[in-house]
Amino acid sequence: DPSTHPVIEGNTIGESRAGGILTFRGASALVRNNTVRATAAANVRLADGTTARLEGNTIRDGDDCGVAVCSGARCVLADNTICGHHKKAGVLVYGAQTAPTLLRNVIEGSDQAGVYFYAGAQGVVEDCELRANKGPNVIIAEGSHPLVSKCTIHSSDDAGVLVHQDGKGTLEQNNVYNNRTFGVVVLTGGCSLIRANWLHGRRQGGLLVDEGGACEVRENKIEGNSKAGVTLRGACQPHIHHNQIYDGRDSGIHALEGGGGTIELNDVYGNERAGIG
Repeated sequence: DPSTHPVIEGNTIGESRAGGILTFRGASALVRNNTVRATAAANVRLADGTTARLEGNTIRDGDDCGVAVCSGARCVLADNTICGHHKKAGVLVYGAQTAPTLLRNVIEGSDQAGVYFYAGAQGVVEDCELRANKGPNVIIAEGSHPLVSKCTIHSSDDAGVLVHQDGKGTLEQNNVYNNRTFGVVVLTGGCSLIRANWLHGRRQGGLLVDEGGACEVRENKIEGNSKAGVTLRGACQPHIHHNQIYDGRDSGIHALEGGGGTIELNDVYGNERAGIG
C-alpha cells in the first residue's frame, strides 16, 4: 500500500523461480545499486500504481523481461543497466494508465525489443542508450503514446524504432544509426510525430512508412544511409516537410507500390540516385 516505502540497496538477487523484485499496490520503494539476474519471471515487476524508483541497478539475463511496468505504475527508472539475454524485451510497458519515466538507462542485448510499449501505455524515455537488441530497439504499438527524446538508438538486428498497430507517440532529438533495416519504421496505422532526429549510418535506410502508416516527419536530418533516406510504400499517408535528406547511397525519397503522402519544403541533395523518385 502507499505507506510501504522500503529502501532496497546493494543486494544480489537471482535465480528465483518467480521474479527478483515486485512492487505493487501503490508502494513507493527506492531500489538502488542492486544486481538482479537470471530469474524465471520478470527480473523486476512494477505494477498496480506503484511509484517506485529504480536507480543505478544492473538487471541482466532471464527467462522473461528485464523490467515489466504495468497496471498504472508511474515509476522512475534512472541510470540502470538492463542487459543480457532476456527472452522478452529489456523493458515492457503496458496498460492505458501506465506512464513510467526512463532516464539515462543503457538497455541492450535482449532477444526481442529494447523497450516495448503496448496496450495504450504512455511514458517518457529520455537520454537513454538503446543498442544491440535482436528486435527493434524501441517498439510502440496498440495505441501507446510515449515520448522518446534525446536517446542514442543504434546497432539493433532490426529497426531502430518500430511504430505499428496504431501506435502513436513522439520521437524527437534522437540519434538513430547503424540499425540493420531502417532507423524508423511506421506501419499498420502507426501515427507518430518524428521531429528533429538524426537518422544516419551506412547499415540502414533512414525512414520506412508502409502498410497505411501516417506520420508527421519534420525537421530531421536524414543523412548517409545505405538505402533510401525515406521509403514510402503500401498506401501510406505521411506528411514529410522541412527535413534535410542528403548524401545517401540511394534515392533521397523513394515512393513505390502505392506509397502516398505529402512531401513539401524539404532540402534533398547529394544522394547517389534520384532526389525524389
